[in-house]
Amino acid sequence: MEGLPGYCLTFGRPESGRLAAYGLILFAGMSCLNVWKGYEAKRSGENKEEKKKGISYGLKVLFLAGMYCFCILLLKPGPVNGLEAVFLDVGQGDGILLRAGRSVVLVDGGSSSKKSLGKYSLEPCLKSMGVPVIQYAFISHGDQDHLSGVAYLLESSEDIKIENLMLPHHGREDEAIKRLEELARRRGTKVKYVAGGDGVQVEGLRITCLYPGKEDRPETTNEESEVLKMDYGNCRMLFTGDMEERGEGQLLERTGEKRMLAEVNVLKVAHHGSKYSSGEAFLDAIKPRWAVVSYGIGNSYGHPHQEVLDRLEERGTEVFKTGEGGAIKMWTDGERIRFESFVD
Repeated sequence: MEGLPGYCLTFGRPESGRLAAYGLILFAGMSCLNVWKGYEAKRSGENKEEKKKGISYGLKVLFLAGMYCFCILLLKPGPVNGLEAVFLDVGQGDGILLRAGRSVVLVDGGSSSKKSLGKYSLEPCLKSMGVPVIQYAFISHGDQDHLSGVAYLLESSEDIKIENLMLPHHGREDEAIKRLEELARRRGTKVKYVAGGDGVQVEGLRITCLYPGKEDRPETTNEESEVLKMDYGNCRMLFTGDMEERGEGQLLERTGEKRMLAEVNVLKVAHHGSKYSSGEAFLDAIKPRWAVVSYGIGNSYGHPHQEVLDRLEERGTEVFKTGEGGAIKMWTDGERIRFESFVD
């Protein structure tokens, strides 16, 4: 059966209304078959019953097949209304899942504290949401806490497909990035290296790389981090990877990029809340209304550093933390924005 197309269907976790409808359909179907059985029992004449037995059995098979197909259509997940962003609880690492309509974009997906993140967290999460295909997977830079789960999906997951892998332009020589590219090509996934000015658009969701450009010369792996700006209506998010203050300063020196930073209202705090990122000048340029910090509780780095939390508080930014709230979910229709945490 596994050799047949469509042998595995990823429908996710149906909401209570669909489960109730599914139960009613099964109950109605079984009731119909029971009534059918009673009707056949009343038919007189053994020869007549034998004659119609084959026809009756065939009709039952068609009836059950129809029920089966109808239930598949009933349980198939519909498109997401608006934009849903889930900042996954990956421990000490990053992983952001964006869904708009039927399109899915993953920004990073790794952890240094959860060794089997891909197998026990990332893949089950995607399946529970009914996500069999990721249209674009962005990897900010070559650290394991940003890519280990994506590597698992490319190497070992049979049910989750990544169509396009977007890698950092300045990470071409990193061994981890090279391995990821090799895994992607084996799976038939398209690979593209992303630099400042590149971008993609799916179903009203636009993602643009602001930094670093091809002409920049990052000195460390963290400085290679893609800085991605996401636009969906009036909701604008900024994903910063592990960018440090040096990169923030270079980004602020560019007039066009600085203007785009001023539009941001949701910030994914850089480097898990490290004090060497999210400098005062950078936060003053953005003035985010909301911020999300992704980190593992009790990590050895002391993330998030209190200095960063104080800077955000001074600017009136509401901060959500995966270490305390678990996965952070944001929904927007392009005008309104709503946040909720898994641990509410």
